[in-house]
Amino acid sequence: MIKTAAYITLLVTFVLAAPNPDARIIGGRDAVRRQAPFSVSVRNTGTDFHVGGGALISDRWVVTCASILQGRADNSFDVAMGIVQLSQSSVSGSVTRRSAEIVPHPGFILSSMINDIGLIRLGGVGSISFSTFIMPIFFEATRWDSPATSVLSGWGSRASTAAVSDNMQILLTETMTNEECVGILGSRITRDMVCTRNNDGTGLCANDRGSPLVAGLQLIGIASSSEACGTTRPNVYTRLSSYRTWIGSITGI
Repeated sequence: MIKTAAYITLLVTFVLAAPNPDARIIGGRDAVRRQAPFSVSVRNTGTDFHVGGGALISDRWVVTCASILQGRADNSFDVAMGIVQLSQSSVSGSVTRRSAEIVPHPGFILSSMINDIGLIRLGGVGSISFSTFIMPIFFEATRWDSPATSVLSGWGSRASTAAVSDNMQILLTETMTNEECVGILGSRITRDMVCTRNNDGTGLCANDRGSPLVAGLQLIGIASSSEACGTTRPNVYTRLSSYRTWIGSITGI
């Protein structure tokens, strides 16, 4: 993992470049390069087709959601790093690696989206070299319960009937307590999930699954589900802190 000074630099870059609170993944604000150097595009092998997002957590591992990994072979994906535009995956400073191993959580349940988390081990020769364009994101086992300003990055659709965004989108949002989210979405929300407010209809859309949610100096969530694009209902993320031990057991991080 990168050192504290690098995390601080990352945070400053990320926050200072963040859009105003009206920006949205759906019809939202374009990101600029270096703004989210941990955010990756997961594609079908040999194509530019964006399946979902993910977060680089080391020089060999990406965390994403199990719902895009389930039923796929180990070499099913290409992971593009260091990019902002999906159509420019070979831009200077970017790297694309084939998946060598995929590990959906063994307890994942599609019908309820419980344990919607998975890992991709990157193949290729040598480790990924970090730069201002490609950098892993810190995560830990400390549980983030209080509402907090957070930032979502990804390439999902910007409208319910639209194709994925070619340019990475950034959304400034806020988490809510699990109790409040349960009060809105019901008992399907577990302690291993975290929800964000979408009072203005911003939020997740198609192909945003796996996209990273960052607060403070760490990755706190991976996009899992939303009831519909642009709804004011909360979006649901897999809570990273609940899976710190499991991730460590697989990756050694």
